[in-house]
Order: sequence, then C-alpha cells, then structure tokens
Amino acid sequence: MLNRFTFGPRPGDAEAVMKMGPDAWFERQLNPDSIPDPILDKRLADYPSLYLPPNQLLVEFPSNQVIRQVADGKRSEPPEVTLDGAYDVLIAKYNKQKAMQGAVQPDMTDDQKAAQRKQEQAAAAVLADEVLAFPKAERMQAIMKMPVEQRMTLTEFVTDPQRGLLFNDFSPRDKETFNLMAGGPDGMHVIDGELQQLKVLRAILSERQLQEVMTDF
Repeated sequence: MLNRFTFGPRPGDAEAVMKMGPDAWFERQLNPDSIPDPILDKRLADYPSLYLPPNQLLVEFPSNQVIRQVADGKRSEPPEVTLDGAYDVLIAKYNKQKAMQGAVQPDMTDDQKAAQRKQEQAAAAVLADEVLAFPKAERMQAIMKMPVEQRMTLTEFVTDPQRGLLFNDFSPRDKETFNLMAGGPDGMHVIDGELQQLKVLRAILSERQLQEVMTDF
C-alpha cells in the first residue's frame, strides 16, 4: 500500500498504517488539509519566495528579459536597497555577456582556465573574510556596499568553508539574494533550483504523501 500510494515507506510509516488501519489511513490521505505537517512547514519557511504573488516574484527574481529592459533604460530598478544591489550585479553580468557576443575570445587551455578560476576563488575568499568580520546582522549590508565587481566575484566564486559560514547566519531571504547574484543574469534560476529542492523535501518530509504523489504525477 505504501509503495503504491507514497514515494515509498519511511521509517515508522508501516507501523503508523498498521496502528491506524489501512482504510482509515487512506481515508485520511484523501483529506490532506486535515493532516498537520509541522516538519515540512518549518522547512518551507526557508523559501520565502514561495509566498510571493507572481508579480512580486518577477520583480525579486527577474528574468533575462527584465534585466535587459532595465539595462536598456526601459524599466526602473526596484526601490528596495538590497534588491537594487542585486540588480546591479545582474545588469553588470548582462552587459558583460553582451560585450562578449561577437568578440574574439582568446583560446585558453584547461590549465589556464583552472588557474584563472583558482585566482577568482582566492579573491572571493579574501572578500568573504572581510564580510565575516562584520556582525551577523550587518553582513548582507556589507556585501551590498562592495563595488559591483567585488560582489560578482564574492557571490560567484566563494567556496566552503567561507560560503557555509556566511549561509549559516544569513536569513532565508538573504540566502536567496546571494544566490540571485551568484548566477544570472537570469534570476529565475533561483526559483527553478528552489522548486527542485522543494519537490524532494515534500517527497521526504510531508505527511500528505498521497497528495504529493498525485501532484508529482
């Protein structure tokens, strides 16, 4: 039964079905709103973008088209300071990509590419240490005060342990903003990544197993 109507039995699931009875368990699964899901709900709080209306979602995680419009002066940047700082990074990445299109790029060997990446990571590590010297509540603000190029280097190339130390003390929203600057210029990659993570979390943690199976189907 569990193999058919769930993603597979988790520890304790078989015992719960036996205690409740198969018919009662299935009837309960047919009414998912009646099933408390505190563990999953707690984890969902790490993804504030889930609770944004679609129009606000497109502002906070701009598509490549939105960034192009802002870069071309056809659309205004958001007034919120932290988000405006993230837009600056995405616009810089868009302009960099645009400048590279059609330009002759020097051929680099794999060793040269690896050396360049190592250099970028070393620079990011220095910047991360500077940010970590600030009180926890001031670290994102410190990042936003960096020149755009430094913000790009830090967010794209920082590795563990500094990256983990930063994320341990970031709020969920700050984590999303950091990831927004790390990719790009299309900010929708953050949402795509979170949706994939949420799919796994729901499959593992949700007590509303039948609902999750039907949604996946």
